[in-house]
Amino acid sequence: MDGKKEVSNSILFFLISVMLISLFAGASVYDINSKNSSLKQIIIPKYDNVRVSFIINDITFKKEDRLALNNALILAKKYNITFELGVIAQQFNENSNPETFKIYEDNKDAFEIIAHGLTHGSDVIFTDEFNESGSYGEFYIPSINRHIPADVQEEHIKKMKGIFEKNNLTTATKIFAVPYYEGDENTIKLAEKNGYKLIIQRLSSVQNYTEQHYGQIIALESYVYIPPYNIFSSSDLIIYNNKMMDIMAAGKKNVYISFHQINLEVLENADKFFKNLIEKNPDVKFAAISSRFEK
Repeated sequence: MDGKKEVSNSILFFLISVMLISLFAGASVYDINSKNSSLKQIIIPKYDNVRVSFIINDITFKKEDRLALNNALILAKKYNITFELGVIAQQFNENSNPETFKIYEDNKDAFEIIAHGLTHGSDVIFTDEFNESGSYGEFYIPSINRHIPADVQEEHIKKMKGIFEKNNLTTATKIFAVPYYEGDENTIKLAEKNGYKLIIQRLSSVQNYTEQHYGQIIALESYVYIPPYNIFSSSDLIIYNNKMMDIMAAGKKNVYISFHQINLEVLENADKFFKNLIEKNPDVKFAAISSRFEK
């Protein structure tokens, strides 16, 4: 009896080992189908095919932007990463400070400029309901389900792109991170019409859409939003790392981690965030968004 028990235990140990090896090797996992209790195989993506990019939103290159940009530069050099600077075109055009902009000009290996709207907020006034909502996206207002008229959207996109063209900021004429990441189907179509190749926005307002090529433009929702504070707790580090992993496990090949400037204003705490994320994911490629267009 003892001999049979030992054989059974050995077989059980072997089967468990095979399942664990398959799981951690990224081969497959199994999910119980509640309807018929059959086993469904799910392929886990290889994370070395994934690009993760870091976006700092609401940049205008005013004097007050310097602290976040200088700290981002230190982190970029330390961890060999690139920061996307989501620039608000009109404010950049009217209020940018030459010394602040020089931080970008002197360090183009650490920074890449992408479009982040013309005004960032809407100049369309609807009703008191709009004013009471406290939300005002430039291209879509989800809190009251208001779609900005297509002609207004196109006017903003054209003016935005024109400012970036005038300043020879080529990447910002190709990549568009929509303010608040809120847009609708018109936003995608009009961005494509005006030469944008990639748009980052929520897709819940776009009918019958799955994340893939939309015409000639790529529309993506695979981003991790970091709330506007400058202290990261241990639980925060776990939460945001897990959010990134969830996106990759869903098969997405490009992930965008979205920051506010305040997230980078305390260097010690910002460093803790990047150290945790990068060292825990050695197989993930942290790269500029434009690298996805490289052949």
